[in-house]
Amino acid sequence: DTAVDYPRDKCVHELFMEQVHRTPDAVAVVFEGKEITYKELDEMSNVLAHVLQEKGVGRGDIVPIIAKRSWHILVAMLGILKAGGGYMPIAPDYPKDRVQFIINEAKSKVGCVLGYEEQLEGIELLRLDELSLENAEEYKKCPIENQNESGDVCYVIFTSGSTGVPKGVMIKHENVTNYSHN
Repeated sequence: DTAVDYPRDKCVHELFMEQVHRTPDAVAVVFEGKEITYKELDEMSNVLAHVLQEKGVGRGDIVPIIAKRSWHILVAMLGILKAGGGYMPIAPDYPKDRVQFIINEAKSKVGCVLGYEEQLEGIELLRLDELSLENAEEYKKCPIENQNESGDVCYVIFTSGSTGVPKGVMIKHENVTNYSHN
């Protein structure tokens, strides 16, 4: 018997918020000696979510993350989910033509980058390590109303495809929630 109950109606970022409320001062991330609490991760992702929403990101939009390994990736993932979108990781060492193809296929208009210097067509790139706003302090504390349902896309992964042409695979919030509870 492999049936397991899980919160079918919850999105990934909602589960994260529940953890923030339970343990705000607990360490959520450790990366190269830097520790970030759940509260800090929540606040940083709130700022990014507000910025993304101001740039038109909402439910159903796919936002690429082109970044070297860093804690910034978690901020981007959560910020994108809170804004209502789904995230799409892209390796920063992919050839520019492949990155451009994937972004065009996903119809992405805004992306998050870290350590990626290429210029891409048809997309605005937000540099995660340079993101600062006059109203960032206000955004940190301002909760984001959930835009999604558990059946919405949480993230998209592009495979190489059997023909050599990248193909996107969409993973829903409910799939991630089910997997994490198993």
